[in-house]
Amino acid sequence: MTTLNLTEEHKLKIREITSKFYPEVTEIQFTHGGLLRIKPKKRCQHAIHWFEFLFCFLAPKVATEYSQHNQTTTVKFAEFMVLQKLAHELKSSHPVDLLYDIWKNHKNYMAIL
Repeated sequence: MTTLNLTEEHKLKIREITSKFYPEVTEIQFTHGGLLRIKPKKRCQHAIHWFEFLFCFLAPKVATEYSQHNQTTTVKFAEFMVLQKLAHELKSSHPVDLLYDIWKNHKNYMAIL
């Protein structure tokens, strides 16, 4: 199994997507071992692995936004298809890059999702 590492570009993309969908998050820190420390306004800090955060929190938000652009797709179906796309592309592309591309260029994925 290949290790997925985060570059500074990946960290910026995670921060950008997070600030869009979770505006209450005031701070994101990346620690050794792949953990994200997330500090929302007026709440205690949370720690979660970046991969888990991407698949469990960011991908569903991107899917929800996608389903609003494509009137024929329900939210749950869009979420399923985004997660499927991420899982199937793990060998050929980094999941952060792919999710960011789906988010920014959702029209390119209309036929697939």
